[in-house]
Amino acid sequence: GGPNARSLLLSDLPHDFPLPIFIVQHMPPPFTPLLAKHIAQDTGRPCREAVDKGAILRGHTYVAPGDFHMQVDKLDDRMVTRLSQGPPEHYCRPSVNPLFHSAAQLYGKSLLAVMLTGMGEDGIEGTRTVAEHGGYMIAQDEETSVVWGMPAAVARENLAHKILPLQQIAPTILHLCTAGACLT
Repeated sequence: GGPNARSLLLSDLPHDFPLPIFIVQHMPPPFTPLLAKHIAQDTGRPCREAVDKGAILRGHTYVAPGDFHMQVDKLDDRMVTRLSQGPPEHYCRPSVNPLFHSAAQLYGKSLLAVMLTGMGEDGIEGTRTVAEHGGYMIAQDEETSVVWGMPAAVARENLAHKILPLQQIAPTILHLCTAGACLT
């Protein structure tokens, strides 16, 4: 999502939010380390650029490095991030599609995915995979989106369980996770 939307959403989650968060932002390589640093400062939660085969820890936030797709994987008995420089998707690398595809396959019904304001249709194929595996999808509404491209694509295909104003997304995430619908 857009920088302001992402910042507001993450800041509205509590400092002790226990689940891992994965962020794919369409940014070039020099900016993603700074993005991770700012997210950590703004939220009070650990945040860093993902590394290949890096352990996924509860309560941590992982940002896809610029020019790398980020996926989740299982290595032995632990969950890890994987990075690749596969072809751009929807002209994007990183694209959210590889993340959604891999997370849906590993987490299934325990996955909660959010599509925030953004241009184009990056993520639509991954969102279909989330739906096929029983994951839960939230899309930001048109009124609070700066550019209603990516969430609109999700809404047009009826893949969102909820289409919400930005201010309602964090409380909905907390409610769903309290009810046990989020990845554990």
